[in-house]
Order: sequence, then C-alpha cells, then structure tokens
Amino acid sequence: MNNVFQASYVNPTLVPENKVSIGLPGISSVSLGLYAPFVARDILVSNDGGNTYSYSASKIISKMTPDRNPYGIKNSIDLFHLRFKVRNLYVSLNSSVISDTRINIPKDAFSFLWDGNAQYLGSAAKLDNTSLNATQYTEYAIGFTRAKDNGKLRYGVRLKLLQGLNNFYTERSINQIAGDPSYYQQTISADIITRSASVLNYDNSNDMDITKSMSNFSNLGWGADVGITYLPTRKLSFTAVVNNLGAITWKTNTKSHTINGTYTFEGIQLDSLVASESLGVSSIVDGLTNAFNVQESPSSSYKTKLTPNVFLSTAYSLGRNTKISLTGFTELQNGLRPAGSIAFIQRAGRVLNFLVSYNVHKDSYNNMGFGLMFKPGAVQFYIVGDHIPFNYLNTNNYNIRTGINLVFGKTRKPEMQTHNEE
Repeated sequence: MNNVFQASYVNPTLVPENKVSIGLPGISSVSLGLYAPFVARDILVSNDGGNTYSYSASKIISKMTPDRNPYGIKNSIDLFHLRFKVRNLYVSLNSSVISDTRINIPKDAFSFLWDGNAQYLGSAAKLDNTSLNATQYTEYAIGFTRAKDNGKLRYGVRLKLLQGLNNFYTERSINQIAGDPSYYQQTISADIITRSASVLNYDNSNDMDITKSMSNFSNLGWGADVGITYLPTRKLSFTAVVNNLGAITWKTNTKSHTINGTYTFEGIQLDSLVASESLGVSSIVDGLTNAFNVQESPSSSYKTKLTPNVFLSTAYSLGRNTKISLTGFTELQNGLRPAGSIAFIQRAGRVLNFLVSYNVHKDSYNNMGFGLMFKPGAVQFYIVGDHIPFNYLNTNNYNIRTGINLVFGKTRKPEMQTHNEE
C-alpha cells in the first residue's frame, strides 16, 4: 500500500505518489494488533461440523514452549501527520499515541491448572519468566526519504522523540510450585521484582489533571527506523528495513514492587470442615499474606527498550497496474517471532488500489489478508489487515489499520517505477 502515508511507518524508503499528505487527529490512522502462541481453533474444536464447539486444553498445552508463550495487544492512533516534498527530499512529520502490552505465561502454569498437581509430585512446576510488560507513549517523528543514483537507490530514516506516559515492567520473575511425593503438599515460592512509572500520580487525587500530565516530558526516549531500497530495473525492487530501535527512560512517579517468600499448602482438614462447615479460606489467605513479603517503594529511574523488528522485501511489477511482493518479518525480543507474506496488488490509476495476501506466522499457516485504498479526489480512505475477519479461528495473529488522509499534488504516474526521482 505504498500510496498510503502510513506505509512509511513500516518502510521509511517509500517514495510517495503525492507531494503532500495530511492526517487529521483521530481519523488518519487507527490500528489494532493481537497475538497468542496458539491459533483460536486450538481452543475451540468442532464437535458436529461447526455447530457446537468444545475446549481442547491438551492441544493448547502441546503447542507451548516451556518458558516463552507470549500474548500481546498493540494499538495506536495518529494525532497528526504531514508529508511534503522539498526539492529532491521527501519530509514527513507525525505524532501517534501507542500502547503495547505483552504477557508471558510459562507452559507449566497452564499444565498445572488443567492437568492438576499429581504430575509434579517429586518435581516442580516452573513458573519462571511469568511477566507483564505494558507501555504507553506518544511518538513524535520526523522522516526523510531521498533517491540517489538516478533513482536506483532510496534511503529512508525516521527519527523519533518518545514521550513516556505509563509503564509496568517485570524485571525479575522466579517462581515454582513443588509437590511433596509423600504428603502431597504443595510449596509455592516466588521472587518477583516489578517496576512502574506514570505521568499520573495515582497516590495523590489532587494531581490527576490528565491534560497537565499528558504534557509531562519527564519520561523521554528516542527511536529510529532506517531502511534502504535498491531497484536494479524498472520492475524489480529489494528493500531492507530495521524499525523501532530505541528506548525510554522512566523518571516520573517511579516505583519498585517486590514479592518474595515461600508458602506450603498442606490441604484442608476434613474434621474442621465438618465442624465449621467452612473451607477455611480465610486461614489460607492469612497464611499466604504472612508467608510472602510484599513491598512497594519509590524507585530510581529505569530504562525500557522498544521492540525492534526487521523487514526484508522484494517486489516485481507484472504490468503497469499489477505487482507481486514477497516479505519476511521478525521481531527481535526474547528470541525471534518470524512471519512471511506474499501479496498481489492490483490498481486502477490513482483512484483504487486493492490487494490480497497470504500470510504465515508461527504455527499459523492459513491466513488470507486484504487491503483497499479508495481516493475519489483529495480524500483518501484505506483499510488493510493481514487476516480476513471470518477466518479468525485459524490465526494467532490479527492486525488491522484504517483511516482517512488528505492528499494533494502528483509526483509521478502511479503505475510506473521510474529511476528519475533525484
């Protein structure tokens, strides 16, 4: 969708078809992304051809890795954008509010809940790396794109100032549930350190002016997207991009939270249950409270990194209005989370652009994507996603972006990939 400004968020080397693009607050771009370590069909299994479904916990557990099973939700909304051409240079300015929440739950946590504790008698359910990392920030970016060598090489960079708004960060998480083979007792141990920061002071009701807090720039960070595109012929291109390099330093209302201790659950006394007709939940809660030392205290500043990602892509023009592209992608955090896509793009001049894609994610191979750009005049509407909504049972990833831009001026014919952009 390289005739849409928001494509530059993925590929900063794109040369636009319009000299000017303007995005209005809240309507130029809204995006949502979800992912899980298993596809939805692993949870719901059809019993009678699709009329009724049942849970399949064993299938879910079998697809998990011992310690890395990430879940996430990421969304963004544009506050504004402006792109324009200055001689041979394309310049862009934009601001977006971005939220990124990532949860990791070890395999043993699910196995313990679904299959019970008998499997861990004489061993332990490892719950290490259980984590919640959530970040909200405002991004202010300036981008530059330039074509060189008669248009065969294109360079792009987006430099970002990051305004941290809220953060919750799991710094350490070492936990387990061990079973005694003789007495069937369960011993729970935990050693957890988390950090948090916010421009809102939740401890002081008099300091909850959201407008004032949103203008707080104490939690500053930086970021960058860089890329290069090579066009050996008029029809063929190769692109390499690294996005989301950077970090945020948190200084406002920073706190540290620690939980450590050991608790042994010895079971429920049946004679007490008969006598009092109570399960003794209150005594269990009191025991947990006394066993684990929970502390919250002011913290020094700390830093969290963005999640970098890499795109490698090639595209080939089959005709003046038809193109096919092949793209590989991976995130670079706690290992790799790769994906791939092949897309077919068809267009009708500057008015209509339509694409269909086939996308592969980890353990998800049945994903059809879509895209549509419609521009009757200066108003440009677009929607793009990597999964068709009715195919939700076969995916563990779902991403969609939509919005309305205002575009003006022409830089080149949309169907031609020329080498004279310099």
